[in-house]
Amino acid sequence: MDIEWAKDGDGVNVGTGNLFIVQARPETVHSQASKGSMETYKLKEKGKVLAEGLAVGTKIGQGTAHCIDDVADIHTFKAGEVLVTDMTDPDWEPVMKKAAAIVTNRGGRTCHAAIIARELGIPCVGGIPELLETVHTGDVVLLNGAEGTAVINPDSQALERYERSLDEVQKRKETMAQVSLTERTVTLDGIEVSVMANARSREDVELAMERGADGIGLFRTEPFFLSAKHFPSDKEFAEFLIGSLHSARGRHIDIRLLDIGADKNPIYLHLPPEPDPFLGRRGVRVLREYPDLLEAQLRAVLNVSQQFRIGVLIPMVTTESDVVCVVELFHSVAAEMGIRELPRIGAMIETPAAALSVPSLKKHVDFLSIGSNDLTQYTMAAGRENPLVTEYFIDDHPTILRLIELVVRESGDTPVSLCGELAGRIDVIPRLLRTGVRSLSVAAVSLREATYTYGNIQHHKAFTINIPSTAFVKEADYAGIYSGKQKNKYRYEQR
Repeated sequence: MDIEWAKDGDGVNVGTGNLFIVQARPETVHSQASKGSMETYKLKEKGKVLAEGLAVGTKIGQGTAHCIDDVADIHTFKAGEVLVTDMTDPDWEPVMKKAAAIVTNRGGRTCHAAIIARELGIPCVGGIPELLETVHTGDVVLLNGAEGTAVINPDSQALERYERSLDEVQKRKETMAQVSLTERTVTLDGIEVSVMANARSREDVELAMERGADGIGLFRTEPFFLSAKHFPSDKEFAEFLIGSLHSARGRHIDIRLLDIGADKNPIYLHLPPEPDPFLGRRGVRVLREYPDLLEAQLRAVLNVSQQFRIGVLIPMVTTESDVVCVVELFHSVAAEMGIRELPRIGAMIETPAAALSVPSLKKHVDFLSIGSNDLTQYTMAAGRENPLVTEYFIDDHPTILRLIELVVRESGDTPVSLCGELAGRIDVIPRLLRTGVRSLSVAAVSLREATYTYGNIQHHKAFTINIPSTAFVKEADYAGIYSGKQKNKYRYEQR
């Protein structure tokens, strides 16, 4: 239900101070969604459930299983197969791009496999115990990303129904393709909202531009550095950026500096293993330890800034000194190169320490970007890759939303954007807008869904509440379904 509330004065100087329900009606955001705003799939027939894991997205998929327990064997994988493995990292991305679906033994909704699967638009189920002992190469697998289930060797009738469901999915996609992405996104009260895209490759950027993204809100540089066999030069990095960002020329692009640690270890850095990489040397900590690596990136982005509208993001900030050391080197390199007009520089807000330090951080940067995945991990004390604590990894928890709201409030005039998986959850977008966030960066495949959600918000009330009890229903019935524009409900006598 949509409910309109009104408070009768402050109860001291004027009125009673009582809170009244003045209107209640079916929730318009959903009741008006006849065109469809999300891809939500259901299998029409359930077969034998092989295993249950953690749902990633809402998509379904089917294919022949190919079990791989070592990245060295990915060359044996064929396009269209279902990748079955323990866990993935960036080394697995070439084979993931060919997969019809992904199933992993470990990992949650924001693990590497889940993030890449969403960006590729393919089904994924993670956190299935003893997966490699249960599924065998050659098995036919039906994957339900919405329910987090994998069905082995379904019967012919189930497969027929699956094929028919795919036809229905295609029709929904064609309907979504008609959603306009060219119009400005404006909230009901006239505030413009920017819809950006996350990207890590030329293909991602091209898809984002094709789908009408306002720009690239987060360009991940890790694939380039992790695939390099030697310490990359600033020239090599600049060439990679120019080639990847070509289709976004003229749009705003935020490039995140290298965000790695012991869990993502380039062969040329020789980072020693750590017992808990997520609480060790990551992001800017590594860059501070390897100043040559940081300087090469800054030189590259300064060169690229002569051709593109770019911003530079400092990853994994926890202290003011993390920002100061990068900014000072940035200005020093720019002066040496004779560049006077510097690109914007921003800080990633991914830890509670950074969120609580916004007043001191904003003095040194031009903008802030909230990384919801890591912010959730560190706030809720629940590892992104650990399926044993998945129940604690709640990225839309009220605590996370309060931190986001705090960052926006403390930022003042400093622009704030939000990236991470939370930004693409269309069920959470209204709540994010209530925190004051006005720029979201989502996976390219989520752009249409996110934009259509904004369209609903633009024309209907974003604030909704579900009535939980019969008593509330009676109160809503008393208030009636007439619009306050038609009747003065304050004149109604109380029963």
